[in-house]
Amino acid sequence: MAVEEFTGKSFDGLSIFYRRWTPSGKIKGVINHVHGLGEHSGRYIHVAEAFNKEGYVFNTMDLRGHGKSEGV
Repeated sequence: MAVEEFTGKSFDGLSIFYRRWTPSGKIKGVINHVHGLGEHSGRYIHVAEAFNKEGYVFNTMDLRGHGKSEGV
């Protein structure tokens, strides 16, 4: 399993934080996750690990104003 953390820019220039868990071996599919209000991507590490064990890539991000992303 490989874990990547990176940032990108929103349309208005804010820094948005992303995480991706990629399983080793054959990939069955990709899951793109959006967290709830007042949460952040770090709360879903156990979910990402469970999907990785089953062969799925798990992508998530911190919405603006949450976790490590900028904004309000």
